[in-house]
Amino acid sequence: MLAAALLIFSPQGRALAQEFLHFFTHATSDTVPVTPLPQTTTQDPGYVFNKAIAEVEQQTGFDVLEPNRLPVDPSGQQILSFEGASFEPEHNIVRIFYRYALGGDDITDGLLLHEQRFQTVEDCELCGVVGASEKIETVPIGDTTGEYISGVWTLTDNGPVWESTSYLKTLR
Repeated sequence: MLAAALLIFSPQGRALAQEFLHFFTHATSDTVPVTPLPQTTTQDPGYVFNKAIAEVEQQTGFDVLEPNRLPVDPSGQQILSFEGASFEPEHNIVRIFYRYALGGDDITDGLLLHEQRFQTVEDCELCGVVGASEKIETVPIGDTTGEYISGVWTLTDNGPVWESTSYLKTLR
């Protein structure tokens, strides 16, 4: 038991565990067959980022993680500015929006972070699944590692298709 504890808490043990634990898996191809969507009568109201981090933490019951620093340009001017947060109680999802602060007035340009407690894979058919052609990059995050991809499933008339794009990046 002592040997197992030493292995778990050593850097080598954590590295070995990372070999077995993967956040993303490859789909068999870059297309997925069409799955009928459930009928719904409610429309998506859109996201309104009008809450402070402390407010959404109180609503969710968990510590919302934020970047410890935001990027600045060579002159030292902030590139992103905190716009606000929102909370979706139905799925216990927090969204934090940092607006692109340099040029442009488009409120949709910026960094959008989604946070929620770990859910099982059964809750989402495509969660954690990326296109067969997507490169999954292992990246260091403090004392641990995560996985990083650049792409998104795009819904088409023929079903979801993987689009490797720099528009949407995911870190898990």
